[in-house]
Amino acid sequence: MPRIRLLAALLALAALVALAGPASATSSISLDPVADWSNSGTTVDLSGITTCSGGLGAITVTLTQNGRTGSAVWRGHCTGQPQPFGVTVTGGPFTLGAAQATASLTAPSGNATTSRTVQLQ
Repeated sequence: MPRIRLLAALLALAALVALAGPASATSSISLDPVADWSNSGTTVDLSGITTCSGGLGAITVTLTQNGRTGSAVWRGHCTGQPQPFGVTVTGGPFTLGAAQATASLTAPSGNATTSRTVQLQ
């Protein structure tokens, strides 16, 4: 009798695992530490790496320096593999040196945000 109960419990657990399906995918994002500053200071090229899956994704990047801000949006297909992204932030004007960058990813596999200091060169 104990074996039958154990077998029934294992079958019930297996059914629950099968119904739950595979583990959900996660999303991630990172920013490169150096960005390309334009001579006029009104545009900055920022890049990074993102991982997401399940369809279309969007990344909003905001750059802030000495009270001045700028932003840009990247849209792309989430493949489930790490992939580079790049944006041209407009605004400012920005100067050479340190600035604070924030990137927010919205994707079917989940949202992710990162912030870091980047060097405008």
